[in-house]
This record gives sequence, C-alpha cells and structure tokens, in this order.
Amino acid sequence: MLRTARARNKKTLFAVKLDYLQAKLKNIENEERRKAEAHKYEERRKAERHEKKMELLLLNLEKEKKNLNYVMYRL
Repeated sequence: MLRTARARNKKTLFAVKLDYLQAKLKNIENEERRKAEAHKYEERRKAERHEKKMELLLLNLEKEKKNLNYVMYRL
C-alpha cells in the first residue's frame, strides 16, 4: 500500500510540474508574440511617419518651384 501511495504522489508531483512548465512555456510564447506584434506596429508607425514627412517635403518643393517660376516670369 505504501509503495502505491508513493508512486501516486510522484505521479501527481510530476503532473503538477508538467502543468507548471507548460504554463510557463505558454507565457513565454505569448510574450514573444506580443513583442513581435509591437515591433511590427512600431515599424508600421515609423513607415507612416516617414511617408508623411516625404509628402510634406514634396509639397514644399512644389511651392518653391512655383515661387521660382514666378520670379523667373517677373524677370
């Protein structure tokens, strides 16, 4: 009887450790997924900011071109 109780306790202890390690692994996987999504989001935001900056530069260049054309016309 004592032998089977010890075996049952060992199995229970093993099952508890297994559950703990599986939960830990799942947490690590979730954290990695969250970091990857955050990185993708940050890259997308960086690209949007760059695109907006380029649009503003293009608008400024077009204004300068108009100004130069006006100056050339006046000469």
